[in-house]
Amino acid sequence: MAKKEFKVGETFQCGLVKLKCVKAEGTICEGCFLDDICEFYSQCNALIGCCDASREDKTDVIFVKVEE
Repeated sequence: MAKKEFKVGETFQCGLVKLKCVKAEGTICEGCFLDDICEFYSQCNALIGCCDASREDKTDVIFVKVEE
């Protein structure tokens, strides 16, 4: 079964960048590493499941770059 969503606090590799799933504070997409490459919010949400309505935990999330 394919992975549906990343849990809050989970880190993962996205190409050459390591990202962490964190709870969104304020406006959804604000501060998200993927915001610049997401053309449309609905398209982005369908691909990575960041909107509370599409997530099992009902939490808006963003993805931040993990500095190593």
